[in-house]
Amino acid sequence: MAFKKGLSGNPAGRRPGSGNKVTTLTKDQITEFLTAQWPTFRHDFNSMEPKARIQHFIKLLSFVIPQPKQTDLNIDIARLSDEQLDELVTRILQ
Repeated sequence: MAFKKGLSGNPAGRRPGSGNKVTTLTKDQITEFLTAQWPTFRHDFNSMEPKARIQHFIKLLSFVIPQPKQTDLNIDIARLSDEQLDELVTRILQ
C-alpha cells in the first residue's frame, strides 16, 4: 500500500459534487442506448394492452418523479411548551 491506513494522498478528499467516473460513463452509455432504442420502445409500448401499458407507465414515473421521503410526524405533545403548542395550533389552522 502506498499510503498509511486512514491516510490518503489527498487529505481533503474529493471535492463536493464531483461525480464518480464509472457512474458518469455508465449513465452516458445507458442514455445513448435508450435514445437509440426509443422508437422501438415507443412502438412496443403502444402495442401493449391498456392494463400493461398503465403498469409500465407507473413504473417509469418513479424515474422522473422523486419519491416522497417518509417522515416521522409523531409529536410528544406533553413535552411541548405552551408557546410551542400555540405555534403548532396556528400552523395547523393556516
